[in-house]
Amino acid sequence: MAVKRKPPPVKVKVPRLGVVRAPAANLDPGALVLQGKPISPSIAAAVTAMSLEQTMEGASTLALTISDYTGALLRSPLLRGKVTLAFDGLPFVLVKVEKGDRALTLSFEEAAVNLLRQYTKPRKALRTKVTRAQFVRSLITEPTQARIPYRIPEVNVKQPIAAK
Repeated sequence: MAVKRKPPPVKVKVPRLGVVRAPAANLDPGALVLQGKPISPSIAAAVTAMSLEQTMEGASTLALTISDYTGALLRSPLLRGKVTLAFDGLPFVLVKVEKGDRALTLSFEEAAVNLLRQYTKPRKALRTKVTRAQFVRSLITEPTQARIPYRIPEVNVKQPIAAK
């Protein structure tokens, strides 16, 4: 009787989104990585303004204002589909395109937050069994497309419940 061997497990590389550190203070359009490749010099030269807004309450956003006198960028296939941009190792996803007078403003939000926004199913947990930090950790680890780094020092510390 032949012994059936189990096939070796399939290794899947799950991408890691973001890093737990602040990005560089220098906002240089030449340092951007668009769709996995360094940004083209023509697009980098067309960037007239670049701002990075970091927040703990929501998504960090990166806004680029790009001169587009002819409308070529607006019509280009580059802005169709999912557009990803990396700045200082932090991945961002295009969420909004605003057309102005001969300029486009592209708004990108952090990829980890964008991924978490796709999970809209209500979640419940018993307050007596799970701490707030453990519940938040379960929300962060729910996505399977990528790993989101996190740091929760008080994950097992029970918070007091306020008296009504």
